[in-house]
Amino acid sequence: MKNTERTKPKSQFRKPEIFTVFSDEIKNRLDPYFYRPIFKELLAAINSSKYETHPLKEIISVSLAGDWGEEPNDFTPNPDFQLCHVLRNTNFDNKYNLSFDDVAERYIKNGKVEKLALKRDDILIEKSGGSPAQPVGRVAFIEELPFDRPVIFSNFLQKIQIENKNYLPKYVFTYLQAIYHLGYTEFLQNQTTGIKNLRLDDFFELRVPMLPKAQQSKIAKYAFEVRDKAKELEKKARETLASIDGYVLEQLGIAAPRERERERESSSSR
Repeated sequence: MKNTERTKPKSQFRKPEIFTVFSDEIKNRLDPYFYRPIFKELLAAINSSKYETHPLKEIISVSLAGDWGEEPNDFTPNPDFQLCHVLRNTNFDNKYNLSFDDVAERYIKNGKVEKLALKRDDILIEKSGGSPAQPVGRVAFIEELPFDRPVIFSNFLQKIQIENKNYLPKYVFTYLQAIYHLGYTEFLQNQTTGIKNLRLDDFFELRVPMLPKAQQSKIAKYAFEVRDKAKELEKKARETLASIDGYVLEQLGIAAPRERERERESSSSR
């Protein structure tokens, strides 16, 4: 009988991670993720800023969970509800910010719309979701919303507002996004029934460096401009690659069906 164990990838035989945690270190977290040496090193690095820092919870004025509302096809409209656009996890663009290609529409209670309607400078936090390769905790920033109805957010997301004279919202978002890319939220999540949940209480303890306003503005401006430039370059790269096929087919005298051409143009613009 063939021994299949020998053919398994080495990654399946990784040694278990063993480390020591002293009782006086344990607070309200019992899972091992929070006490792993790699997380302690990451936390120490984040907190080593030469600037004065404040916990995120102290610089936000609003923190609200979203709502998924009612499905339009199954709901009878009435004056207590209004049809809204609802942003979901799928609208988070991991490389840039938000994608509005596929935004849901749901009926939301009027009272909730007033509280949850998104406005410029709001920050969205992904509090539930994730995947095996993607930790929960992504963030998105609200700039212009290209819709004629109120835009709210689903119950898997959390809205925060920065209304502190010492912090610029764009800077706080830029900082939170950089911290996410460092892998910080990987250690602040738990999992139930296949869905990862961000431990918001721990997340709001994250300390945010308080730089001079001019420097905050410089950092945020650089991040947003480079992100926009990268997005435009990626679009041009896709269009350039797509032109290869057109050139080849033209040289061979092959005329692609118009429907296929439209599909290619559509995919290259995403």
